[in-house]
Amino acid sequence: MGRLRTLPDALSEAARGDAGYFFASGGGETFRSFADIRVSSTRAARALREAGLRKGDLVALVLADAEAFLTMLCAASMAGVIPASLYPPALMGAAGDLSRYFQLTSGILRASRATAVVTTAALAPAFDGLRTRCPSLSLVLAHEQLDAPFIEPDDLPPHVAAGLNLGASPALPGQITLADAERAHILQTLERFGRNHSGAAEALGIGRTTLWRKLKEYGIER
Repeated sequence: MGRLRTLPDALSEAARGDAGYFFASGGGETFRSFADIRVSSTRAARALREAGLRKGDLVALVLADAEAFLTMLCAASMAGVIPASLYPPALMGAAGDLSRYFQLTSGILRASRATAVVTTAALAPAFDGLRTRCPSLSLVLAHEQLDAPFIEPDDLPPHVAAGLNLGASPALPGQITLADAERAHILQTLERFGRNHSGAAEALGIGRTTLWRKLKEYGIER
């Protein structure tokens, strides 16, 4: 049996070639290479983290569009959250009206203790209305708005860019995310203070609790 890989690992490997998917839309087909999907997914993953989601959070994906669903599925895996697919209203047929759909869906979200829902901009207000019935549901996000850009290494301060060889993993050759830069900066600061958390936290301008959370988020040993 070969080495088991994560979904981001598999996508990263596939992105090195020219292959991809054809997505049916509006009576036609649109081709998206795995490299394109990886870029979109990486941007969306960073947006999920910036929205406040943390590793292990359960995120419901309510998306009928195949390309949007695949992008967000990969993004969720990159962000370390747990994706769970729920049927969108458009796929429920004539089985019931919208009020019945949201009644059933709110029960699923409440029972699963979902932290967030990612759906379309059109459906987001309706899902936002479910938050009073689902105590754990803190975020309703429209996938169209989850698009955080990359930054180039040349845009970083020299001391931050220099720290990227301490364990950061650029999303694509020649490009890094803000998360990569932050991870590298934290590592470099920790090394400068001999792994002393109090001194590093003060230098970074954050509290020790925030530093510990970021160490856990980025998989950095204390």
